[in-house]
Amino acid sequence: MTEDSLLELLESGDFDYVSVDEIGFVADVPGFRRQSKEAALAAMEELFRSGLMEPGDISGSGFVVWPGGAEAWVVRARAELSQLPWMPHSAGFWMNLTERGAERLAELRGKREG
Repeated sequence: MTEDSLLELLESGDFDYVSVDEIGFVADVPGFRRQSKEAALAAMEELFRSGLMEPGDISGSGFVVWPGGAEAWVVRARAELSQLPWMPHSAGFWMNLTERGAERLAELRGKREG
């Protein structure tokens, strides 16, 4: 994923939960057509495997992270997205910025301002 789209997604996650739609609109992944399900999945894989965001569901008690780790999340995200239209218009799961994601965001902001 390009650094600009990563920065935009992390900034969004610093403000609120990130929807599948937002990943689809923002993610710019070399080798994939923009705003495609494939680009969104590639971006999510990068975010999950690098520990920058975690997927989950929003319930009455707040954000509930999916069980398992990055590889289980990738498998589940692929399965859930295969059941949704593209773009899912706020259907599906959400993503939450992790502590590592907040650290990476601070690095990117510093680089931009530097």
